[in-house]
Amino acid sequence: MDEKGLVWGFGPLVLGLNKYSHDASVCVVDSDSDAVLYAGAKERLSRRKHDGGGVGEAVDVALSSIGAKIEDVALVVQNNHHHRIAPFERRLPWAVKQGYESADGLHPLNLLEHGHLEKLELSHHLAHAWSAAALCPFDHGLVLVMDGMGDSQRNFKTRDERVDFMTDDALPKADAFKQVPDTFAPFRDYREAETVYRFDDRGPGPMRLELLFKRWTEEKSPSELYNYGFENMESIGAIYSRVSSQTFGDWNACGKVMGLGPWAPTWRKHSSRDERSARSFMSGSLLEGLFKVHWDELNKLEYSNDFKAALREGDDLRKLFYAEVAEAVQDDLEGVCMAAVRDLKNTHGPGEANLCFAGGVALNSVLNGRIQKESQFQRVYIPPFPGDDGVSVGCALYGASVLRGESRPSGRERTVFEPFQGPKYTADDILEAISEYAPWVEVVASYDVEDQEYIEFVADAIANGKVVGWFQGRGEVGPRALGARSILADPRDPEMADFLNVKVKKREVFRPFAPSCLGGEHAAAWFELDEGDSGYPGLQSPYMSITARVLDEKRSLVPSITHIDGTARLQTVPTDAQTGEWSTYRRLLEAFLRITGVPMVLNTSFNLAGEPIVETPFDAVRSFLSMSGYMDFLALQGVVLRVRSFDQVVEENGAVETLAPIRATEFVSELLTTSVGDTLTARVKPVEADKWIELEDEISLALLEVADGDVSIATMGEELELSVEEVAERARALYEDRLVHFGRRAQSG
Repeated sequence: MDEKGLVWGFGPLVLGLNKYSHDASVCVVDSDSDAVLYAGAKERLSRRKHDGGGVGEAVDVALSSIGAKIEDVALVVQNNHHHRIAPFERRLPWAVKQGYESADGLHPLNLLEHGHLEKLELSHHLAHAWSAAALCPFDHGLVLVMDGMGDSQRNFKTRDERVDFMTDDALPKADAFKQVPDTFAPFRDYREAETVYRFDDRGPGPMRLELLFKRWTEEKSPSELYNYGFENMESIGAIYSRVSSQTFGDWNACGKVMGLGPWAPTWRKHSSRDERSARSFMSGSLLEGLFKVHWDELNKLEYSNDFKAALREGDDLRKLFYAEVAEAVQDDLEGVCMAAVRDLKNTHGPGEANLCFAGGVALNSVLNGRIQKESQFQRVYIPPFPGDDGVSVGCALYGASVLRGESRPSGRERTVFEPFQGPKYTADDILEAISEYAPWVEVVASYDVEDQEYIEFVADAIANGKVVGWFQGRGEVGPRALGARSILADPRDPEMADFLNVKVKKREVFRPFAPSCLGGEHAAAWFELDEGDSGYPGLQSPYMSITARVLDEKRSLVPSITHIDGTARLQTVPTDAQTGEWSTYRRLLEAFLRITGVPMVLNTSFNLAGEPIVETPFDAVRSFLSMSGYMDFLALQGVVLRVRSFDQVVEENGAVETLAPIRATEFVSELLTTSVGDTLTARVKPVEADKWIELEDEISLALLEVADGDVSIATMGEELELSVEEVAERARALYEDRLVHFGRRAQSG
């Protein structure tokens, strides 16, 4: 065991990679046990949301975090659904020199040209299928994959003598197998849209997959267009993303679309209009080949990428327009997908009780809730990473099966997959992060993580209306905060949702918040969960995968997690978890229950607007300090912090005029003036940062430039002919932006 508490000493390792596209990710699996040792998205490390490109640094973090080296890896399995990887990487050095591609692709641990390594490529939908089927709690069933686009038919046919490419073409096909279209038009290319597999893992040897159904969508636009002309494709995921782009200017903001639609009925009432606008963007049977996209409706939509302006300007009619568009596409999605799941059950699963659902469409928790309740499958499993960040997991698990081959034993135990697969951080890591930001934070208390007093402190703070950042153990894999990297608050406070959206998260006010609730009978007493389950007995939604209705009599008790339509995107936490991140989180929920009688807290991801969820202790403290004091405490793996305010600094030092600001960082500055010398903007960028910080004026910049710890605020005021109060207010702003701190007092004059 190494100092971070992680062990590696098993069989040969398999490295799974998703790279050169959005949501690049890395997974490491032990081939002897099929155990996932590490899984994480590149974005958590790079701090760029949905980051793509090369994964060399992420591979380095993955291996080092489990105490392994590249020499311990026997097989690399990877996917990029835009193009084959092997021929692309042979051209990569030239492309980087020409400036066409990022240099991070040349990282040795991205190219992985180590002589001992065997490499495979796995097609996109097959990787999604493996990510669900190999980890679900049942050993046989159906797998439904739905996303925006997968690999191309051209990729399926492209062979490379140096690297094998495993695709659906190598799978056996069921007697009732159907492909749509059944033939391909010449001189055109197609991409995976929806695929159905059957899997069986009940015998010895590798898990067996059989192909039941596959629908392809034509590439209608030149591949050189943004994202391969994705928004002109006819997959279910692509159409939903088309509406996301229409509304938010971002094809990958589908979660916002899902949250916006339920506001339409309320906004209709405010506009004195009773009937909704009649719109439909897609309809028809997928499995029968009758699916149709209503391009006439999509192409005539107005106000492209104008929702933010509508909010800013208070334009209620435009807001309603966007909400109704979101409402319509969500209704279409549910209608088409629920019909497909029912057809799937009738055609391929009359005797089959189990369904896995993966691909980007499986991030739609409203649809997932309906599938779980209404599909007639007894158990429905959705992995914590149904989107493309889970592709690396599927690649690695497939690779483990390849390495083990027929030697893999039958009867492998399938337990609850815990999604906490990121690096682990030691007490020294925590203290180093606190030390880095010491001038701006105060340690309130320090506990052992297992100390019940720590749990009670945090639960009591939440129950008393405080907002708490919660950082515990290894980070989650997947897009949801599940109890390791969360912002927690009281679900009973009717003002909390608006406060978090506006002040803490700094995002649109219509966005809902999720509850983390104790599972089993606790969840059943608060939410409509009378049918279906996740495959884990008594654990209805461990990965925050479904939306459920809050019981009518409970809604007024937990208003901040109840969306405008009476639903909530629910996470249920195992009540029997005895170790790991879920155990600590369970104890926190139990403590909150004892204090309040409510078995849940409000849980939202711990991140700044536009950034990924925090990964490291440094990320956590930085984000905490960037929330303008609206987060009351940061519970950092046993250490409780609060912001050290400017007023507190003044009080500690006795008088504001004697404070001597000290620059906290080197920076570059930019001062924009008019031709007559009037300042328009003044801003600085710390050398270690990639974002500019706006200053109040050029005087603030002058203060920062002379802030060497030897000049007091009083002296600065005298030299600039400003009052102490005027200088102090600028010093306050610089302090709150972490551009200065105050190490000692200086004499005035």
